[in-house]
Amino acid sequence: MRPFEKPPLAVEEQLQLLKGRGLAIRDDERAAALLEVVSLFRLSPYMRPFQHAGNPDHRFLEGATLADIVTLYRFDRELRNLVMDALERVEVAVRACIGNTMAIRYDDAHWYLQRTHFKHHFDHSRLHSRLLGELKQKLEREREHFAKEVGCIRRSRARESLKSQRIERRLRDNYFRYYGQTYDPPELPPSWAVLEELSLGLISRLYQGIARDADRKQIAKRFNLPQEVLGSWLHTLTFVRNCCAHHARLWNRELAIPPRL
Repeated sequence: MRPFEKPPLAVEEQLQLLKGRGLAIRDDERAAALLEVVSLFRLSPYMRPFQHAGNPDHRFLEGATLADIVTLYRFDRELRNLVMDALERVEVAVRACIGNTMAIRYDDAHWYLQRTHFKHHFDHSRLHSRLLGELKQKLEREREHFAKEVGCIRRSRARESLKSQRIERRLRDNYFRYYGQTYDPPELPPSWAVLEELSLGLISRLYQGIARDADRKQIAKRFNLPQEVLGSWLHTLTFVRNCCAHHARLWNRELAIPPRL
């Protein structure tokens, strides 16, 4: 361990640092504009293929240019966009298949609350607590927001008929808001609504935790996959999706948990 002693550098100083390491920069003005909106830290992983391996001074290979690095950076951005487009379809489909399979098989819109549907060693209590907590908080937030919006609409000078239309639109634009104002009991919405609110990580854990092999197999069958393979891919795709959603590097990224083939 050693103390961190690197000083912050202005954009002009960052350019001089890169040039001092042997990077060719054709247009200083355009390079500075780039570093003002894309940090040097974000670009640094894309520089490694153009640097001498193991060099403590991070020297660039002869002929390496900033344009090469930017091309690789842009490729990674386009790659993330393509992957995110595909992931959206997978994620939406998995939500639908889990909801359709479990709700119909057990004739229970609220099957996700039943302990018997989950493995004994599965940490259902923790998932249950987190899930219920998040859902109840969302219901409460929507009640508060809706009450404030209704108050603002009521105080407006619009016609009463227009006020009613606006209130109805506000109510129906959000299902959790609509459910909380319309149904009781049960307090929580049906599984097909809840599944749309869960993160892919929670969806992955929920699928892995389903007790019966037959249920998991039925869900996986829709994708022409063994259930073990689908579970593995959901785990890996959660990591990939997080990379894409947070604009993190996807190119040349090593997967800590590679998916099963």
